Amino acid sequence: MVRDTDGRFVVLEDNIRCPSGVSYVIENRRMMARIFPGLFSSHRVLPVSTYPSHLLEALRAAAPRG
Repeated sequence: MVRDTDGRFVVLEDNIRCPSGVSYVIENRRMMARIFPGLFSSHRVLPVSTYPSHLLEALRAAAPRG
């Protein structure tokens, strides 16, 4: 989604039906933590599970009022 020169929002593509981007990262992290639990406890691996709530916060902050 982008804003055009007239200030209108335009949808460039719709990816809502298939997981992409960070969805793969989150799921990969879940599987890796299950398969290699020692790897995550012995290294300083930062969580990615809070990403969706951070994204929602950013979208709400950027959204026009109303």
